[in-house]
Amino acid sequence: MSASADRTACVWDSETCKREMIVREHTGIVNDVDVSATDSDMFVTASDDKSSKIFDVREGRKSMSTFKSLYQLTSVCLNHSANLLYTAGVSCEIDLWDLRKPDDKLLTIEGHRGI
Repeated sequence: MSASADRTACVWDSETCKREMIVREHTGIVNDVDVSATDSDMFVTASDDKSSKIFDVREGRKSMSTFKSLYQLTSVCLNHSANLLYTAGVSCEIDLWDLRKPDDKLLTIEGHRGI
């Protein structure tokens, strides 16, 4: 997996080193990508367009869900069971989401202080 300033995320074949899929749903820089530890076909992205999106390679290039933020997102992480999503960005907070409920943030953790 790779994230890019060209607003895309890519899926790569690690054996052939060839790109298998390009995801073009974001309207801002894609800053981070994380792959599920239990299902290597599932991945999430974090973008400057203030959203995180979840994808399943088996379902194609269209995202399964979108998690919206008020600020640009710079990092994303799935928990080990791949049912919870953590997003963080320029807000200096970490948001926790249930993948089954993209419209309802579970928790906000206040973290870093801005400069």
